[in-house]
Amino acid sequence: GEVLLKGKPIDVSSVSKAVEHGIAYVTEDRKTYGLNLIDHIKHNITLANLPGVSRHSVIDDMRELAVANAYKAKTNIRSSSVYQMTGNLSGGNQ
Repeated sequence: GEVLLKGKPIDVSSVSKAVEHGIAYVTEDRKTYGLNLIDHIKHNITLANLPGVSRHSVIDDMRELAVANAYKAKTNIRSSSVYQMTGNLSGGNQ
């Protein structure tokens, strides 16, 4: 089959290609395959889009922080900050 986005076929042959088109990848077992529980929320949010928060392979910390805070607000993640460890979130927020 094929995946259409706004009526046009897109390449989703890999997770990274799907993410480039704005499609989220959600694993069946998010704790095992979808999250780095011993890292910050910030890194878990931006890991799938490092090119969007870096330039010449160097992460722009201010850009990463802005993206993470915007996503946290958009998805209503309940935490004290994006620097909170992901493993310390409640199950619903993970």
